[in-house]
Amino acid sequence: MEKGQVSSEYMLILAVVLVIAIAAIALLRDTILTGGSVNQQQSRAYWSVASPFSITAHKYQGSMLELDVQSSLPVTVDLQTISVEGTSHTIDRTFNPGQRAVINVSLSANCGDAGNSYSLEDIQIRYVPTGSLPQTQSGSIPLVGTCS
Repeated sequence: MEKGQVSSEYMLILAVVLVIAIAAIALLRDTILTGGSVNQQQSRAYWSVASPFSITAHKYQGSMLELDVQSSLPVTVDLQTISVEGTSHTIDRTFNPGQRAVINVSLSANCGDAGNSYSLEDIQIRYVPTGSLPQTQSGSIPLVGTCS
């Protein structure tokens, strides 16, 4: 192999790496500029498999948020509170393993007209599994939907 050929191959590999790096930076830049917003499909995908409590469906109408919540814990658990955007709401409901229940949370803000989009940040669920200490599940993705 000649020196010129090795040098050309090295430059080609370097160019490919550089193009990949530029593409990655452009994607990150777009995400940062758009605020990293989450769409309804991404939110649904995250919350439908969240653990130990998933939110399989939700509806926000007026100031009432209706959550279809399911426990994935193998033990009985007491769901104590659900916090939405920093405001805690007492629930005090017992879930058996795998149980699903509809929980209504009255929010201070009104969702607005039907068809308006909403994004509820900082969802936290405080619960106590049987024979254990209190624990908190924090959602890393907002609950996104359309007002009913």
